[in-house]
Amino acid sequence: EDESMDLIYAVIVVRFIERKAEFLEEIARVLRPGGIALLHLGESNWEYPYGRICDDKLLTPHTSRIVLRYENELIPLPAYLKFFEQDAFRFRFIGKPRCVLRVKKMRSARLHLQLAFDPQLTVEMHALPFRHGLGNARGGSRSVYHVAPEIYHALFEKGILSQENLEAS
Repeated sequence: EDESMDLIYAVIVVRFIERKAEFLEEIARVLRPGGIALLHLGESNWEYPYGRICDDKLLTPHTSRIVLRYENELIPLPAYLKFFEQDAFRFRFIGKPRCVLRVKKMRSARLHLQLAFDPQLTVEMHALPFRHGLGNARGGSRSVYHVAPEIYHALFEKGILSQENLEAS
């Protein structure tokens, strides 16, 4: 039921959900205004820089349960969610490397992340060829999504991403 929950606490289960963005939209739908969700996403590095994809399968050498891409560029999830905060939602990442995403619903609203799921690049974490000791996945899947061009450009217009970050990567 819409806006029926004050608190949602999910441990371990989220990493096994293949379509994590859709799950996050559902969490936002059922939260009441003023409600909070704490979602334990498993071992994840959310602080990878905005930059180029390192190869077609791995995408990023960092352990991440949700990978967002626009053409040959990686978009960090915290930057992407910042675009959707405005006055309805607040997103905060807590802890490293076991990441918890805190979602607070400020007012009645829907969250539509406008991401396109990529079933070919979404894989089980244990199947990823992590390099340089940067990966430590223990089950679950890595969900890959494509960012819409209009959102990608809006991230720059709002100053959330900058071309200097890309050129430095």
